[in-house]
Amino acid sequence: MPLKTEQVSNLMEWIKAFSVKDLQASGYSEPSMSPAPIAKYVQSAATYTVMATDQQNKKWGIMYIAYKLPDNAIRLGKVIWAPGAQGTSLNTATRHFAGLMKQETQKSPVNAAVSNAGVQHPVTTKSNSPRLPSPTTAPGKGLSAGDIAGMALHSETGIGVGGMVLIVWRPYLLLKNGMMYQNPDVSPYDLDVAKSKEQEPEKWGTWKINGKIITVNRGSKNGLPGKPEEWKSGWWTWATPATPNEKLNASYNSLTGGGNTAMGGGSITVSSTDITFNNSGQFTYESTGGGSYNGSGANVTAYSSKNKAGNYKLDGYCIELNYNNGNTTRQSFYFFSNDKKVFGIATRAYIQSEKTK
Repeated sequence: MPLKTEQVSNLMEWIKAFSVKDLQASGYSEPSMSPAPIAKYVQSAATYTVMATDQQNKKWGIMYIAYKLPDNAIRLGKVIWAPGAQGTSLNTATRHFAGLMKQETQKSPVNAAVSNAGVQHPVTTKSNSPRLPSPTTAPGKGLSAGDIAGMALHSETGIGVGGMVLIVWRPYLLLKNGMMYQNPDVSPYDLDVAKSKEQEPEKWGTWKINGKIITVNRGSKNGLPGKPEEWKSGWWTWATPATPNEKLNASYNSLTGGGNTAMGGGSITVSSTDITFNNSGQFTYESTGGGSYNGSGANVTAYSSKNKAGNYKLDGYCIELNYNNGNTTRQSFYFFSNDKKVFGIATRAYIQSEKTK
């Protein structure tokens, strides 16, 4: 975008105000507050990522990037992508901008550091302390299928491999009594509702639907409801439950991570998981961390592994994995659509491998 020569003391506040004007001039709606915009500094660049709607009512992700040149002029860029688009092209665009920033600012030691007071640089790795799992009952003694109105997937922003801002679909379990449980990890049929409300009240809220609009009130650690949010059509969708004892015959991959390489940094974390199912009810599971992983499919020997294979069972919003070593896990499960090429286990999405489509 054209250089801006105006004097700016707070680059982040400036880019937020600029985005509203630019979106309006370009024919988009103002930044959506649900999902909320993400404002962060990456090295010396201010980035502001929003969701907006064009005049044809199509949703777009838009990221504004700005940094100061040695003469205090502002270099400004804008990256636009459709929700659900692959992150590779978005990563390429931002890396190009990062290279330009390095080229234009590397001779200026003053501009190499963020001058705004109080700026916090992004965290490049997550805490090693795992979150405690939700409290459970004996298998099948939690919520019943009759208690559940459905699983809603809501479009929100998240951070992917290399620190790239992505659009993700977060799961919300909606109950017929008007209660909402966000980001379910365990099987809802095993969830100890009473203990969960006591131990993790921030995951409990309320919901109501009017046509294609869902109004939600999220929970909080003190148990008080948050401000109402409206999930409009296009920003949410119903997930599809599995049929009882449904069988799959394909490999699926999930890739997550963090870091700052998306903007030219040197830190990256990668976690990859591959699951292969066959129509005989068997599965194999492979997980790697700290680097890239590319593998799919399984041979007969792989299904006999004690610690990485076993038998699976799908039923509604639950997946049960019975490993050959005697361990069993039961977690929430849902398909993203009726074609069943993408499913979620807890909050992690798995996409069907190209080799098995």
